[in-house]
Amino acid sequence: EGTPLMGAYKLDRESVPAERVTLVENGRLVNFLMSRSPRRELSGSNGHGRAMGRGEVVQALAGNLFVTSDKGVSFDRLKARLIEEAKVLEKPYGILITKLGPAPSLDAGGAGATGPMGTVVGFGGRGFPEVPVLAYCVWVEDGREELVRGLRFSSFTARSLRDIIGAGDKPFVYNHLALVMGTSGMELIPTALLAPALLFEDLDLTSSQWQARKLPLLPPPYAVEQP
Repeated sequence: EGTPLMGAYKLDRESVPAERVTLVENGRLVNFLMSRSPRRELSGSNGHGRAMGRGEVVQALAGNLFVTSDKGVSFDRLKARLIEEAKVLEKPYGILITKLGPAPSLDAGGAGATGPMGTVVGFGGRGFPEVPVLAYCVWVEDGREELVRGLRFSSFTARSLRDIIGAGDKPFVYNHLALVMGTSGMELIPTALLAPALLFEDLDLTSSQWQARKLPLLPPPYAVEQP
């Protein structure tokens, strides 16, 4: 739909044409991403042998990963469902997150960093790589949204995905450089993830451990207007 995908390619590193592969269907694992390295269930490649550096070991990795739902609803309906669920749980509000961004810095306890061209570098296997940038309390009584600052995920693992109770009907594109282990260290693999908005029954959020940087008292000299 007009958005470039970083994980797009025609041939993988083993010169095999890229194929569309259905991995999970109706909750069942039905296939694997394959390079030329065989496994007991499958003997042929489906064009997902990937590596960045010369001489690196080729691994079976995703290029563009699509997550879809045949029961997706509009964003407004998903927000209404959020309020309904909050009422059932007798909570005064639900949390609506409309934008995620990289953690401010690795030294501050984050798990992500900004890469070339504004892309996001995600650290595979180390939890959710991003923090909420725009988050709102959606009050049950009147549906109003109140901005909340300084939130982060206290934990987010594959087990958290069991609590999904709703999905949207519009895909969002997340272009990032996935970090994977190569023979000479960590590699950056261009990848795109496309997924709809998701409604979780329960997620753990806590206050950020870092403080927002304060603006300087005086502007830099080069920014002062000259007569």
